Amino acid sequence: MAMNWLRQLAAKAPVPVYPLLAGNLRTDIQTMGLDPRIEWVASPRHARVLLVAGELSPATDRAFGKVHDQLPGPAASIWWQGQPLDSLADGATILDKADDLGRVAHQLQVDLLSGKHRGEPALCPDEPPEPWQGLGDIGHGGEGMMGGKPYGRSMAMPTDDLRDGLQLDPMAFSLGPFCSFLPPGLEANVTLHGDVVASFEVCSTPYPSLLPGVFEKALEGPVSITELELARARHYLHQLGHALWINQSGTVAHAVFAKARSLKPGESLNKLKKQLIYTGFYRSAGADKGVLGDSQALMTGGVAARACGRGSDARVDDDGYRSLGFKPLVMDRGDAAARWWLWLEEAQRSLQLAHDAGPGHVKTSNTRSVELLRGASRDGQLPEDGTAMLEDLLPGLEWSEAMAVLASLDLSAVQRAGAGAEGTL
Repeated sequence: MAMNWLRQLAAKAPVPVYPLLAGNLRTDIQTMGLDPRIEWVASPRHARVLLVAGELSPATDRAFGKVHDQLPGPAASIWWQGQPLDSLADGATILDKADDLGRVAHQLQVDLLSGKHRGEPALCPDEPPEPWQGLGDIGHGGEGMMGGKPYGRSMAMPTDDLRDGLQLDPMAFSLGPFCSFLPPGLEANVTLHGDVVASFEVCSTPYPSLLPGVFEKALEGPVSITELELARARHYLHQLGHALWINQSGTVAHAVFAKARSLKPGESLNKLKKQLIYTGFYRSAGADKGVLGDSQALMTGGVAARACGRGSDARVDDDGYRSLGFKPLVMDRGDAAARWWLWLEEAQRSLQLAHDAGPGHVKTSNTRSVELLRGASRDGQLPEDGTAMLEDLLPGLEWSEAMAVLASLDLSAVQRAGAGAEGTL
């Protein structure tokens, strides 16, 4: 079927893709998004293609169906590092290599717009979320002036607002596990009073983060400090880029991800530092929120702890790092902006350490205490999940502030590759 001129133009545009993460693959997704032929979108309602990254578990079938059916048709899925559902297996598009995403997504968009691919069928039943027909005062599910579930949608009831005592309609909803602005795998029940978070209940913790190969090796024996610190710098820049994306600074975030892909020992990040200051990122909504208490800082470890004034860093106990004059970077604020700032400063310092160590000349010496990407491993004990602290940190914040605070924290458990955790790769 020949395409009309409007569809031809649409087919040439970047493909709007919604990434559905069935594993902790956010860093991979951020790198894949550098391909100019695709455009990551924050909502499945804006996507033409759904990228399913990782292996879905049976427990998430319902949640997957809800996300899948939000894509406006015709739409289709691409499956990467996981098997498609039986209901979508016929003619499914499988991505073998991450670098091929742009080409595969572009061809899929052309096929969808030309009619060659009719799009995927809906997975959820076409029925209202709540029964309403014939119920209530006039058969539409409502009760009197307020209350009930008119047309299957719960009616909000007024309550005291958290900030000024005004009565506002509370809105309760669930998020996750495939929400693009939450850590992959995190599920939560949220109640808002106006735009203020009244409660945030964690229902399912995020997928564990898997250690990069060089950090795995560092737990077993000496490794090149240059290689280790380059990996650390990349990680912190990817964390910073995600925080920028949450703060609606997509262009700057894209530049940060591109920089992370091509880092070199000794490279300066001063241009990026000036750009972040100029754009006002460190004064954006939520920057001065999310201050951690002592117990929370201890649980989180790593940059979050050092942003609270705790100088704990396992690298001070390593002869290789001591030979390079290593000293921990510490701030005494503990808010989101302090963590963002330290991510960038730590990345810069890691690049300098990588330069000073030379290409494999200086190696680590201590395998019992290794500073990982989030906190330290001591005698084989890896950082545990700290997501529960969100239930205390986020209530009382405006929604934009709460999401900024969440994007400033790395709370998922750390796991060694091959440990076989469900939902990870």
